[in-house]
Amino acid sequence: MNYAWIIGLLAVLFVLLVLILRAVRSQGAAVRSLQSRLFRSGNPQPVPPHAPQGAPAGTGAPAVEAGIPEEVVAAIAAAVSCLSPGSAVRSVRRCAGGPQSVWRAAGLLESTRPF
Repeated sequence: MNYAWIIGLLAVLFVLLVLILRAVRSQGAAVRSLQSRLFRSGNPQPVPPHAPQGAPAGTGAPAVEAGIPEEVVAAIAAAVSCLSPGSAVRSVRRCAGGPQSVWRAAGLLESTRPF
């Protein structure tokens, strides 16, 4: 039997794989160099305008489910205020899903980690 065509096909596939890997690595290097130039240039990132002092009109204390500490509610409200100035938290409640296993959380973090 003549296996030359199989060896030739595998060689072509190997060369294509090497070219694809080099293209991905060069793109990653280009993005890293661009990021380092942007952070090194001293030009600060645009900052969203600050929220006005005080709570927006018409908002009271958020409705909180029993068992959630006040510190947690304060941290959630602060995060929402930082991400979206002028917004307010109306209610805080626990999600329906129960606690997940440590292995599931580790797998989720590993599979969604950025390059």
